[in-house]
Amino acid sequence: MNCKAKFNYWVDLLFLITLLVVIFTGLLIWGWIRPQGAPGGPGAPAAAAQQSANPALGERGGDAARPDPGKAAGGAPQMGEAKIFWGLLRGKAFWGMNKKQWENVHAWVSVAMCVFFICHLVMHFRWLVSPPRRISAARPETVKPNLKE
Repeated sequence: MNCKAKFNYWVDLLFLITLLVVIFTGLLIWGWIRPQGAPGGPGAPAAAAQQSANPALGERGGDAARPDPGKAAGGAPQMGEAKIFWGLLRGKAFWGMNKKQWENVHAWVSVAMCVFFICHLVMHFRWLVSPPRRISAARPETVKPNLKE
């Protein structure tokens, strides 16, 4: 195997690996649900409406009467706890990393994937431009009628 073929193999292999990592991290981030009561998370608008409608808070909304954010009602996840893939996986992190860290991995691996894709296109540039050249240079063949009938 010559040097160019080896280089092509490794670029394509690394491109495939980064593609799979980007898909995995994208699905992980997409399936990650924000913690209960967090901004934009499930129950956040209801929690805000419940606090404003609670007569025990009074007009000033004293701090002593506010519910503890660490105690969620109905077995919902507490602040800081997340449900990943609609509750199949629970915890503050997945494989020791939180959602923000997974987003960073997703972004940087995407950049690496783009670099490998550009290398792939550069290596196959002649192949990419040759079909239009062949099409434009091709002469139409004359169609011969089938007279064997």
